[in-house]
Amino acid sequence: MKDTDLLRFIKLLSDNDLLQHVILVGSWAEYIYKKTNVLPDGYDPLIRTRDVDFLLKNMRKPTPPVSLTALAREEGYLVSEDRLNNTTKFLKNDFEIEFLIEQKGSGTMPTLRTNLGVTAQA
Repeated sequence: MKDTDLLRFIKLLSDNDLLQHVILVGSWAEYIYKKTNVLPDGYDPLIRTRDVDFLLKNMRKPTPPVSLTALAREEGYLVSEDRLNNTTKFLKNDFEIEFLIEQKGSGTMPTLRTNLGVTAQA
């Protein structure tokens, strides 16, 4: 995966005022920290996957809801639903974007539909 693919998706989020609703997590977050000089010299992020995970802060935000799937399609992403758990994934080149969300309460739902128009893995 090229880092430009990740940066393009982050720009898509930024251009649509959606960055405030997501947090980049996992090894790709380390990569961005390295690129922006947050991490010390000599630190190399260990990227083992081609998928990027975004944690959604709140399933009920933004208000009103936004269709991130429609925005991603307009930018050339293939939008798919995982057959095992119905989570939403965006695909482009070797780039796969997945969404996670904290589950509160009894914790019995494997996925949650969100106001970003994606189904996130709980």
